[in-house]
Amino acid sequence: MPYNDRVTSLSPAADTTVLDYDFELTREDGLTVIRIRDGARETLTNGVDYVFPSGLGDTDGGSIQLGVGSLESDQYLLVGYHPLTRLSDFLASRAFDTSKINADLDALTIIAQEQGRDIARSLKFEFGVGSAILPVPAPVAGLALVGNDDGDGYVNKDIGTPEKGAFGISMLATATKAAAQALLGGGAAGIAVFEAETQAAGRSALGAGTTGAALFTAANAAAAALIIGAIANVDTVYGAPGDGSASDVAAFEAANTAGGLIYAPKPATGRTFGSPVAMDNAALLVDPTQTWDQLTDGGELNMHRGHFTDTGDGANIWRFSDRVFIGEAASKWAGAAALSSPTRDAGTSWFASYDDGPAYLGIGANLLVTAEANTENGLKIAGAFAATAEAETSPAMALSAFVSNARTSSSSASWALYVEAFHLDGAGSWTYGMEMEVRNASADDIDPNPYDFSAGKGALGIWLAASGHTDYGPAAANPCAAALVIGRNGAAGSWNKGIVFTENGLEGTDGSSGSSTYASAIALARHQRIEWFDPTNDLVAASITSGITAYANRVDMEFRDHQILFRGANQIGALDIQATIGAANYLQVVSNVTTAAPYIAATGTDTDVDLRLRPKNAGLLRFGTHAAIGAETVTGYITIKDDAGTSRKLAVVS
Repeated sequence: MPYNDRVTSLSPAADTTVLDYDFELTREDGLTVIRIRDGARETLTNGVDYVFPSGLGDTDGGSIQLGVGSLESDQYLLVGYHPLTRLSDFLASRAFDTSKINADLDALTIIAQEQGRDIARSLKFEFGVGSAILPVPAPVAGLALVGNDDGDGYVNKDIGTPEKGAFGISMLATATKAAAQALLGGGAAGIAVFEAETQAAGRSALGAGTTGAALFTAANAAAAALIIGAIANVDTVYGAPGDGSASDVAAFEAANTAGGLIYAPKPATGRTFGSPVAMDNAALLVDPTQTWDQLTDGGELNMHRGHFTDTGDGANIWRFSDRVFIGEAASKWAGAAALSSPTRDAGTSWFASYDDGPAYLGIGANLLVTAEANTENGLKIAGAFAATAEAETSPAMALSAFVSNARTSSSSASWALYVEAFHLDGAGSWTYGMEMEVRNASADDIDPNPYDFSAGKGALGIWLAASGHTDYGPAAANPCAAALVIGRNGAAGSWNKGIVFTENGLEGTDGSSGSSTYASAIALARHQRIEWFDPTNDLVAASITSGITAYANRVDMEFRDHQILFRGANQIGALDIQATIGAANYLQVVSNVTTAAPYIAATGTDTDVDLRLRPKNAGLLRFGTHAAIGAETVTGYITIKDDAGTSRKLAVVS
């Protein structure tokens, strides 16, 4: 009998009459049914409020039938309470009845489960508390149950009411509000603040002026510095209009000449420059609620210095309501107009315009990051992401990219990740579109194949998975088009090689002329094939595949010096095709149509080319089927040559 707490709680829908329980009952009086309706608990009566249509003796439980259907908010508790009685007995002169023993043991198990349930709901002391706890006294009206002085039991005690101090008694005895305020020691200003209905009224009662009130409510030191004029406001100090029409050039140039930290609030409409303005002496503190376009007028403000930047051209962080610049991004992107449309994010970046590079990357980016001009180790790194999955922690993901494409237009695609790399004239080193370095620093030496990734661990370079899970997003409806495509963008772009394996990049061989072992470069499953297509249509014109079903049927093909060797599963040659240096003649194997025999033919540059069939050593050439005949007359002959090249004649008989 499995463990069960023998309690079923139900909140049935209105007008429900059948209630199920999930524990065994051996008798009807072993169940107590409690109904909670509108907060009131009532124990229902068997035979009056409900009956048992089925389920007695069933280890999976059963059900009761209510006489009247439930109401919408009713809750029912079906609680097992097996009577503490014994109905069977054993006679000394009779054999034990196993069915009685099983029934008694079941009843004892049921009682034990119910008692365990009830004991678990009772008040208990933690282990380690003295075992001699005195009995709890009967409750007495008006008294509280508290621990006794010896700490070994409980007593009923009058805990009384809180005592009143002399000051409290005096406060309670005051007849007027003024008397209470005086008793509290309130002066005129304090009482005015105490009675203020709003924060502004409280500050006014303290005598705060406009500036003082603003300082009192400043959110941070920078805000307070603006109020007292420690940080100049480009609008109020230098007269920048920010109305979208009048020029802001003079104000920003004056602020730049003055230097220091300049606050640029959000303009009413937007800044107007018309010509580039370089902030190369003053550092701007920007109100982040404005957009980049509102501040720079489409890139006309070249932000060379950032908040709290003492030297150099780089801005630390520029945060706007629509985008963020980090590193040198502010000065490299936000500057003079681009050379071609759209005129945004020009600055001094080498690919700020369409003539130099993908200017659209900066135009559409919400986050722009550039590396410093130089770093201590001479390596520019615009951004780095790192994550570590320690023992017993969640998996780690250093960088994640996600895109969801629902565009109906075919004019442009969508990318989860896009990388462009330019190898410019004069570059003296490799340019990598992407380098991925994976290191296996573990004891795992996993050698997977198309049928076995059961190890579930190991180091993989790239895993191209066609998503089929339903953890998020829509369900997959069709196969994805291709896992890897090598192509070109524009007529001039091309690759010299599609895939290159370096000589020692794969475990198993170093690629040298002396290597005698092998490495697996591409692993395919059965009937996965390499295909070539007809250039005039979408049909497969040629393919290489394997239909082998078992290792015992293995076939290998190996290219050697002037040789193609086919081997079977035992690695013994099945076919050896060899090429001769300077060869002019070679062999043809030709299929044929119905009723026409296929043939093996000699061909080449010579006019007449013999065809040699050479047995090994004393071996002989076998062909045809022999049939015995009587004396015949020779009617002619067929000229052949033996292996040495000597002409021989084969007789033809009648």
